[in-house]
Amino acid sequence: RSLLGTRLDYKLSDDINIGGTFLYYNERPLITRNLIGNEPARNIQYGLDMNLKKNSRVLTKMVDALPFLQTKEVSTVTVNAEFAQLLPGTSNKIHGEGTSFIDDFENAATPYSLLSPQGWKLAATPREPAFDLSNGALNNLKAGYNRGKLSWFQVDNIFYIQGGGGSYVPKDIKLANHYTRPVLPNEIFPYFDPYIGNFYQPVLNLAYYPSERGQYNYNDGTASQALLKSDGSFANPEKNWAGITTAIRTNVDFEQSRKWSIRR
Repeated sequence: RSLLGTRLDYKLSDDINIGGTFLYYNERPLITRNLIGNEPARNIQYGLDMNLKKNSRVLTKMVDALPFLQTKEVSTVTVNAEFAQLLPGTSNKIHGEGTSFIDDFENAATPYSLLSPQGWKLAATPREPAFDLSNGALNNLKAGYNRGKLSWFQVDNIFYIQGGGGSYVPKDIKLANHYTRPVLPNEIFPYFDPYIGNFYQPVLNLAYYPSERGQYNYNDGTASQALLKSDGSFANPEKNWAGITTAIRTNVDFEQSRKWSIRR
């Protein structure tokens, strides 16, 4: 909140004084969605006034003309005039619009974050011959022969704060690179109401290396569908796959339970 004001007086003569008052009040909201009664105000109020005080011999003579009255003091005429006006408005942070939200229905849906790396686990091998070389056999290591290397992680925002954790950033990493740079909320949500300040959007990063052996991949190089090179990398990485899976645990109704899987 900010409040500014001033008072000006101009003495036109010994009998006349002209003055003016100006007040400015502004509220800066933290969000652009405001409930009824909490709209941020930007009001301007100004006023003008004039004071006149003058001796009048005419009034003195008029009073003396009345019977049984005889004045000895000089009559004085005093005039005070004032004018004030309030110009209400709203903060520029909401584009000058007096819009209030009755209900934005944010609670109509239950949010569930899928960004935590700890909530994701390695996905099971899909039941397709292109992925499962064991043809669905139990306890067969061939089920994971085509699993490529996949890692999922989050980058701590401390690495994006200038002067904060900059010393922890490896010298060979450029934050301008699309694989390492921070992500702003409006890049994913164009109509997102931005917060006051500079905040980065947390994202779940997935790094897929199809030429490298994935977790629990015990490929010995004997399978024709998953040949290995002399350095241990896959000869046909385009045939590999990798995946992670997680469960939605916010609902105890097992009939509505769902499972999300990301596979590449």
